[in-house]
Amino acid sequence: MLNEAYTIAGVTRGAEDLVLPQVLPQLTALDSCTIEKTSQEQHGTRVATVFFDSLTRFGYQGNFLFSSESKIRELNIVDTAEIQTVIKRVLHNKVETYRKQ
Repeated sequence: MLNEAYTIAGVTRGAEDLVLPQVLPQLTALDSCTIEKTSQEQHGTRVATVFFDSLTRFGYQGNFLFSSESKIRELNIVDTAEIQTVIKRVLHNKVETYRKQ
């Protein structure tokens, strides 16, 4: 489902494969999603969404860019400060582990 060269907002290019498997399990359980808007762009179709937390019903905005092959080119689910903090912690831990090697 992911395009070979997918990106994640807020993540340094090249670190996506390190971050994604660690961030996804830490996300709040989401139980529904609404599509707010779709628009055509040079590299595909952008879909703006709102995901809703299953406990608080809080809405998290995100967006995805789908290629013409219907694969995700951009995964922008990390727009909230809380998720950005998780990403920074994961990246910091990876850098520290690398430095110790």
